[in-house]
Amino acid sequence: MKLDVKFIPSEKGKTVNAPFYATSGSAGMDLSACIDEPIIIKKGEIVFVPTGIAISLPSNEYVAYIYARSG
Repeated sequence: MKLDVKFIPSEKGKTVNAPFYATSGSAGMDLSACIDEPIIIKKGEIVFVPTGIAISLPSNEYVAYIYARSG
């Protein structure tokens, strides 16, 4: 499968990291926040955290999910 990734610096950060497999055999890739300063998230608060990436899937037969860290 070919996955096109476009890097778009956000208003909150200039450094954009590509998604990566943190360990061999990982089922999914890790995303990094595209921020210049730490974000403090309070209990019960919902915050949008920019990744600085946009993806284009090859067809409508594919889907991309973002999950909270499994570990």
